[in-house]
Amino acid sequence: MKKILFVINSDWGFLLYRIPLADAARKKGMQVWVASPDTGEAHKIVSMGYNHINLPMSRKGINIFSEFFTFLRILKIYYDLKPDLIHQVTIKPIIYGTIAASILNHTFVVNAISGLGFTFSSNGSSKLLRHIVKVLLKISLKYAKSKIIFQNPDDFNLFISENLISNTQGVLIKGSGVNCKVFSPVSNEKNKEKIVVLPARMIIEKGIFEFVDAARLLHFQFPAVRFVLVGKIDSGNPSSIDYFQIMSWEKEGIIEWWGHQSDMVALLNKSIMVVLPTFYGEGLPKVLLEAAACGKPIISTNVPGCKEIVRHEINGLLIPPKDEVALAEAIRRLLDNPDFAAQLGKNGREIVQNEFSESLVVEKTFEVYDLLLAGK
Repeated sequence: MKKILFVINSDWGFLLYRIPLADAARKKGMQVWVASPDTGEAHKIVSMGYNHINLPMSRKGINIFSEFFTFLRILKIYYDLKPDLIHQVTIKPIIYGTIAASILNHTFVVNAISGLGFTFSSNGSSKLLRHIVKVLLKISLKYAKSKIIFQNPDDFNLFISENLISNTQGVLIKGSGVNCKVFSPVSNEKNKEKIVVLPARMIIEKGIFEFVDAARLLHFQFPAVRFVLVGKIDSGNPSSIDYFQIMSWEKEGIIEWWGHQSDMVALLNKSIMVVLPTFYGEGLPKVLLEAAACGKPIISTNVPGCKEIVRHEINGLLIPPKDEVALAEAIRRLLDNPDFAAQLGKNGREIVQNEFSESLVVEKTFEVYDLLLAGK
């Protein structure tokens, strides 16, 4: 029985994005292992019948000693487990894991660039740190028994232009897919509430401050509209927004914070539109795919990843990043034109079904797996 090992920087990240791949691997007779930090969600992975290995890993900052310990831990896991295929997600697992795999040289590796994240997108990360990361990526990605999956062409082209990879190493598979049977439109005739929702981790780069400012601009013109933040506080991220800041916004009466919501289908179908004014290094935001699958008009920024799913004035509206006035105008436009908003939502559902279905993403990913396992 072949073993596949998923390596990722959070247990909840695996649960959110990689279950369809893991399920498909198990159906094909593969033994599925997951190595990630245990943040309290690992028991769910085990309850699904998968094997979990605790892999302590910091997502905030770099301490040379803890990072070296993480690398040694990964090296030991690979040596002991001897997986046939390793699927690595996010920058640290990709760098440390590919170097470990190249040292052992007995396994195939798939590296998934699910966005470039804080290091590449934030003003808070130094040029020195970016340079170090690029050097490490260039070294690690030379491993011959590997392929790199990108979720959008901008990231793919960036890696080529920075000479991090050759154009034959990369594969473009847009997003992690969405289950269109689960995420589907529900009539809102009984629900007359007007809810504008931003579902994301509470970090600065997701455009949380811009959303709050846009809500302030619209509050008096649309007093019946509820502006809602949905998502948990990500204390492991350097740009996390703290609880007291969010509570101050709530007390101001401008926004509501609903925290983490496990039933995303119900949440999205309560809303009249979904907003993600991110300037983060996104891959292809799954929440925008899910919102579009539910027939919701979507508003996001004209940045890599987001513009792959948001087609301006076809299924949503694109705005410049870090522009609360443009965001407010886009929200106002949809509030003032419900028929236009409904048509955007209908178009979005069709786009997701044709281009971003979960089954299509799984199929394309397994084509990469099969090529590697066949020695090609």
